Amino acid sequence: MFQLRRLSAALAVAITLATATASKAGPVSGTMYYTTFDQSAAKNVHKADYNFNGSTFTISNKTDIAKTPGADGIVFTSDGFLAVGGQGGAVYRVNPTTGAFTSQSTNGPAAYHMSVAPDGSILAASIPGQPVRFNSTLTNNGTPLTFTSGLDSVLDTIVFDSSGQGWYTDSSSGGNGNYGKVFFSGNTYSTQRVNTTPNNTPAAHGAAYDSFSNTIILMGDGHITQIRVSDGAIIADLSGFAGTFDQGAVDGQGHIFAANNNGDLTFIDYSAPSALGRINGAGVFTSTQFLAASLDDVAPLSGLGANPAPEPTSLTLLGISALSLAGYTWKRRKKAKV
Repeated sequence: MFQLRRLSAALAVAITLATATASKAGPVSGTMYYTTFDQSAAKNVHKADYNFNGSTFTISNKTDIAKTPGADGIVFTSDGFLAVGGQGGAVYRVNPTTGAFTSQSTNGPAAYHMSVAPDGSILAASIPGQPVRFNSTLTNNGTPLTFTSGLDSVLDTIVFDSSGQGWYTDSSSGGNGNYGKVFFSGNTYSTQRVNTTPNNTPAAHGAAYDSFSNTIILMGDGHITQIRVSDGAIIADLSGFAGTFDQGAVDGQGHIFAANNNGDLTFIDYSAPSALGRINGAGVFTSTQFLAASLDDVAPLSGLGANPAPEPTSLTLLGISALSLAGYTWKRRKKAKV
């Protein structure tokens, strides 16, 4: 009993340490899932491994997964499938391992950017048109939502901050649009624009909520912009990038993965303490490299819409840490059973 208590306590400490480590920024590696929008291509849903060692960012093991009739936004369902906006009146539930997929109707609007709400439901934004709601596993046809009030009825991208507040962008041309808050009630929604000059925010196209800095990251035109959630003010902006940013992801550890329609992926590390949580702060690392032609979106790497299944490497490290902290080895554990 004492040994079991020791192991349980060690596991609790290991989990605490793993959580604390995950909340800190620094070198990071993993797998990202992404889409390409060219419907004539052989495949349009893909994955690749990435690694940032603190000074170099690399992409490897690019793998084609599926060919859906259309592909735009991408998020994970609650049961680990990929939910892909179909650039038309359907969305696709894709098996990330086999590439097999099923489709669900939007019941009208064209589905583009995808997101997940705090209640687990999946939202497809229509450009132009109203958003559509699906269940968390993408196994039902969609319900188009009805606009009630506000300056902006077209929502290109929808994201939610840590309080559950919805945010939107409305630029359908890749940038230079509006952004603000969106409020959902049943099957209706309303908006509250935040920017004061209409159609004047270059990055107001794609968006992601970043828990590392508690900000909204906007991506559009040649800009990546950081928005403060307390008042919606712009606190940082990076510009001068070639091409047009579409959508992208953050990992909650101070890293941004911004997808550009010209095929480039821009990786930004602003985890250094000297950056003060700003994407244009001191010590920020930026790397832009080609990923795939007609690049569109990267699935969330943290928070709502991220892969619900822990990565095997994370589970292995957690187990090793727990056993180390408990003072056990596999040999000693076997001996204890005798």
